[in-house]
This record gives sequence, C-alpha cells and structure tokens, in this order.
Amino acid sequence: MAYKKYTNKIRTKWVAAFAEEFMIAYSQISDDSEKVAELAKNKLEEFSTMCQEKSEERAKDRGKTIDSDAWKSSAASYLSPIRNAFKLAFGDIPEIKNNFVFTKEFYEEKRQKYEGKKQAQRRNLTPITTEQGKAITEIIKEDLQSNDWRAITAAIILSTSPRQGEVLKTADMKQVGQFQVRFSGQIKTKGNDRDAYTKYTIVESALVVDGLLKLRRMADNREMRRDSLADLDSRANTALNTYIHKRYSEVLSPALGKDKLSSHSLRSAYCAIAFHFFGDWSQTLGSFIKDNLGHVGDAEAANYEDYQVTDINGKPLTQGVMREIMNQQTVTESEMSVTRRSVRMTKGAFNYLEGIDKPDQVTKMDELVRLAELGKQYEAGELNTVKEVEVIKEVEVIKEVPVTETIKTKEVKENVNPSQLTNEELFSYKAPGTGQEKMRRAVKAIKDFNQSCGGDKAAMWAINTSSLKELTNCRTQVVKDYFESEEGIEDLNIRWWNDKNDKPKADIGYNNMMGFTFHHNRGKKDIKNDIKLV
Repeated sequence: MAYKKYTNKIRTKWVAAFAEEFMIAYSQISDDSEKVAELAKNKLEEFSTMCQEKSEERAKDRGKTIDSDAWKSSAASYLSPIRNAFKLAFGDIPEIKNNFVFTKEFYEEKRQKYEGKKQAQRRNLTPITTEQGKAITEIIKEDLQSNDWRAITAAIILSTSPRQGEVLKTADMKQVGQFQVRFSGQIKTKGNDRDAYTKYTIVESALVVDGLLKLRRMADNREMRRDSLADLDSRANTALNTYIHKRYSEVLSPALGKDKLSSHSLRSAYCAIAFHFFGDWSQTLGSFIKDNLGHVGDAEAANYEDYQVTDINGKPLTQGVMREIMNQQTVTESEMSVTRRSVRMTKGAFNYLEGIDKPDQVTKMDELVRLAELGKQYEAGELNTVKEVEVIKEVEVIKEVPVTETIKTKEVKENVNPSQLTNEELFSYKAPGTGQEKMRRAVKAIKDFNQSCGGDKAAMWAINTSSLKELTNCRTQVVKDYFESEEGIEDLNIRWWNDKNDKPKADIGYNNMMGFTFHHNRGKKDIKNDIKLV
C-alpha cells in the first residue's frame, strides 16, 4: 500500500520518503507490539544518523565549520511531521509514540544551545536604514512586474511575509486596504485549520495581489503547484535562495550568525519594516510578528526578531509611522467593489466585441457604443423598430420588425454566428457549431458567480465536466472538445497529462488557483439554482 497521501504534507523530500518507508515496514509487523517497538527504536537511530549526515553535507557545501550538534534542530523539526503522518494513517500507536521520540535531555540540550544563539541575535539586531528600506521597496515593486517566478516569489515574501510554499502553491490574497490583504492558505497551523486573516503589506497591496495573480498565470508556477509541498520545496528552495542573495545582498545584510540571505531573511526583514510602518504603540515586536506571520507561540515569533529599522547613524526609529496615512487613505470595501465591477464590465464589453464585424478593436468599440446609443433611444421611447437579420434557408434578409418581436431560434441555420445570439436563443439552438460558445458563456458565468461570493469558497463552484454539462445540457464530448481547444486551455489554464493507465487527464489550473479540491462540488445543490444562463 502507498502512504504518500499521509506524507504529502511533509515538506522535506527525503523526510517524506523516510516516513513512507517507515510506514510500509510498520504495516508488515503491526500485529506484533514487541517488533513494532524495536522497529521504532531502530528507525529513530537511523533517522538521527541521516540528520547528522545531511547537516554535515550542508556545512561542507556552504564552506562552514561542521557543528556536531547542528543536526539536532532540524531533526527535532522533522520528527514531528513523521509522527503526525503515522497518527493520521494508523491512529495512536503506543509503541511508535513512546519509542520514536527524542529524550528530554536531547530537547533540553537543543533548547539551551538554540536559546543562546537566538538571544545573541535578538541582542544584536541587524540594522535596516531608511535608505535601505526605500531601495528594498523599489526592488519589490520592480520584481512584482517581472516575468521570472523567483523575482515575483521573493518580492511577495518580502512585501507580505508568506512562506515560500504558500506563495508558490497555497496562498490566496484579497485586497482589503491600501496596505492590507486578507490572506488564506497558511501551511503551518499546528494541526489546526487556520482561517483567513488580515496582514500588512510594505508596498501597496494592489501590487502584491496583482503580482500573485501574475505568478499563478505563469507556466512555471502552474507546473510547480502540481507538486507536493515536499517536492516543491526540494525543487524551488535552492534556486529561490540563490536569487534572493544575489538580488538583495546590496540593500540587506544577513542577520547575525548567517552568511547568506534566504527566504527566512526576507520574512525577518518584513517584520522589522512592517513594524516600523504599522506597529501600534500598544504592542511589542513579538506580538506584531505573531499577528502578521500567523504564528501560535512566542517562540516561533522570536525566530524573526533579527532586524530593526534605523536612521543613518544606527539609531532605532519609532513604529507606526504609516498608521495615520493608512487610516486616511484606506481603500474601503465599497470602493474596491466598484473597481471590481468596473473591471468585470470592461471584460464583458470586450467579450461582445468578438461578435462585431469590424476590422479592428477601435472600430468595434465605436460600433458597440453606437449600439448602446440605439438601446438608450429605445428605452427613452424614441425608437420603435430595429433592424434585425433573419436567416432563412441560408439567405440573409434585412427587414424592419417591431422591437418586441424576437428571432425564431429554431429557424436559424448554421451560418449564424453563435456569439451574436442571446443566451435564450443560443441554449435553445441544437444545431452543430454552438458547443464552443455555450462552453465559453458557461465558464464565464461560473467565474463571475465565484467572484461575487465575497471569498466564501464553500458557495463557489469548481469548473469541471459535470458542472458544465449540468449548466449547458451539452454532451460530455462537447465539454471535452472545449477543454482541448486552444481557448479552453488558455482560459482555464488547463494542463494535460496521462495517468498510470495512460489515460489523458485535464488538470484545470483555475480550480487550483481558487483552492478547489477534486471533490469540491460534491454534495452541492443544483448549479442552476445559483447560476442562470437562460
């Protein structure tokens, strides 16, 4: 039996592989408690040896002196997810729980050594001058516009403080203020689901949200999101940290005891800069870090107390300098709602342009404005007839008809452009050639509905074969043809792959971006109750 579904949350690849092998070995002797206890002890010894070897390899690769106790910190952090995976797969196993665990002395020695190092860092904070801060924010703004996934990822980490895996795979952000976003998709939650929460951004939040959306559209990120967190970290960590050190080393120094910048450095720098901008007089830096990084305990927050914002002479500057400006310039929910509606209306207008027979976008828009003026005249009672094209037996006849008369859609023949039909006409029209247009409108309707849900993911609908069939009454093949079309692949970020039986499967990037699981629509009511096409 494969146990990857229980180890896929273990972020380090070799640790996930070790846990899976451990589970397989346990499953073969699970009815013999003595053998299970012996297995757990042997695996703990094997695991400790592997952690020491990995620690020595890292030190050699970085040209650093080997610390005989350095492995203990990573070993302690790796052990917990392995135990959690066992519990998830098999429940509480006393022989594993009592034997695959380090001693109290181990943790005390680790704590004392770590505490000394951390206190040294906290007592020798690395300065970030105001000039460096300005340079940092300029780099962030520039990199959020980049076409390099590493640049955008690093900029989002430094501007908002999510983890690498969150930016590349799980994070979702919605603008709620000029310098605030509503963040969801936290990875480390101490075993509990973490609701969305508000955090500050050290550049305008709209830039960060747009940067994340751009990243999600990039082919590199769409491919990465298919990986487990363990594979993703293994794949992206070195490349990202190499970019971070090269890009930011001129404006940001590593914290005490560090020789290179990393994603952790950027999160620590965020804490200092954001506290300087937005920290309240009533709170400490540690409290601010807990609120904005989503940590549960004080110890975790202390890991990020590495920097402080200073003047050119190294004198620490006060916190909260942007709070008054932020309160004056905060973008309200209603203002953002108007902006979102305007964007949707603009996109809708361009969708109508496809059906207008003009040579370029400008003249198409002029024609759309002219048609709008005709509609306005009709509503004012200034127009009693409209020109209507009626196609009978493939012959076009232009005639004057009362505006209350509608096209008899069953008489419309195949040379009618489906994009020019109303929804009522289109979805009562059964002739070939209309499937693509029906799919296009159904996909747009689902996206628009999801956008109107105000972030309530449970109310939203995933886009898949079933939802499109139910909404349009089209055959499965029509949906499949749309998924395989260039438009469908582009609109839904579809990536095709073959499963173990060599059957083609469609990975719909839109669903991944929205955080929908494979069974997201299961148990939901009829989609037509929420979304109306006719």
